[in-house]
Amino acid sequence: MNSLTSLFKPGNIGAMELRNRIIMAPMGGLLANEDGTINERVVRYYEEVAKGGVGLVIQEITAVSPEGSGHPAQLKIYGDQFIPGCKRLVDTVASPRSARGDATVSCGKTEGAWACENPACCSIGNSFAFLENHAT
Repeated sequence: MNSLTSLFKPGNIGAMELRNRIIMAPMGGLLANEDGTINERVVRYYEEVAKGGVGLVIQEITAVSPEGSGHPAQLKIYGDQFIPGCKRLVDTVASPRSARGDATVSCGKTEGAWACENPACCSIGNSFAFLENHAT
């Protein structure tokens, strides 16, 4: 078990300091409202994850264009109407307890399968830059 002790020590990703090295990978929770806006259920889910001790919470897949949504209840962030919910989520989750990033994607349907059309948009750095510019 000693080999796992480093998981609970602080770590860094570039200049971002994490309280531990436990990272929640992005998933598709599909908890948003049908228009993709963040609701109380989404905020409480991520709040509980952060309280649970995760060092970095990577938010679920988030559509960056109307055409890029894989599901109606998928989080979306391509218009001003999404900013208040995103800001609320950041304010709730990003605290001294846990850092936060998100997995932005633009999905396109190809023969029944969903695939990222623009891998360049699928980065934590781009998501943080978007939020720094729009959720202050």
